Amino acid sequence: MSGLFRIFTHVIFPVLFVIATGFFLQKKFKFDFATLTKPLFYVLSPCLIFTRVYEAPLPLRQYGLFTLFTIGLIAVMGALAFGVSMFRGFTPSMRSAFILSIMLANLGNYGIPVIELLFNDSYATSIQVMVMISQGIITFTFGMFFASRGQLTFKESVKRTLSYPIIYAIIVSFIFKGFQIPIWEPMWITMQRISYAFIPIALFTLGAQLGRIHLTKGMGDVIISAGCRLILGPCIGFCLIKLFNFHGLVAQVLFISSSLPSAVNSALVAVEMNNEPKFASQAVFFSTLLSFATVSLTIFVAKNWGALL
Repeated sequence: MSGLFRIFTHVIFPVLFVIATGFFLQKKFKFDFATLTKPLFYVLSPCLIFTRVYEAPLPLRQYGLFTLFTIGLIAVMGALAFGVSMFRGFTPSMRSAFILSIMLANLGNYGIPVIELLFNDSYATSIQVMVMISQGIITFTFGMFFASRGQLTFKESVKRTLSYPIIYAIIVSFIFKGFQIPIWEPMWITMQRISYAFIPIALFTLGAQLGRIHLTKGMGDVIISAGCRLILGPCIGFCLIKLFNFHGLVAQVLFISSSLPSAVNSALVAVEMNNEPKFASQAVFFSTLLSFATVSLTIFVAKNWGALL
């Protein structure tokens, strides 16, 4: 029990504290949201990804396996969510919002800070980054198209995806890493310093995003969504880890990553497409709230029963 308490106080509590700060300050001051998200999206995230991937002692071919793992996890979670939505008799719009809330996890604003605080290792962070990139591509192609129910063409979905700056950061980092291109030291130091700002700003922004959500009655479907995301996620992740024969640190990171709450992007997609935005927003809020307990337990399992992974 002391180990679980230490995980909560040293990993989850710092995450919770910064998220809560962003939440309450958003309620009080009503931030211009673009002011928070644009630096995170266009500067901090690319710098973090480039530096972590470039310095990670990981062969490039391994990233393909992480991508396959992510696709497999999303596909299985989506299939299970579809079955639940059919059983519940959801309308097509509600079905798509429900499926997205379970398929997509918060791998960036939540996942990367947790992995960074827990492992403090570029190898571990680069694994999480690759998982996040894989899901991001799916979110801004399939996710947007699925949520829009035909409102976006395939060309428009691809165009939106190509505006995702993190994609270019990962490509450039692969090139520099693959060809062992040295980086001018002042530039490297600058990018590292910028990347250090990612964790507090990402968590603060997540809190501010949650602070914009308005809660309503009728929470049954929201609780089902959160339960599927937080309980089924790590169970399916564990099976896929065994299927891909991952071990050690890789298995720990992927197991924890599979347990993360619903992605804020799933709510943003639903809001932008006007596709059950209230449900989608509440699903993100409650899965994030419950995750402070469930992710603590998942980390405890990953760290103490590593032999299972």
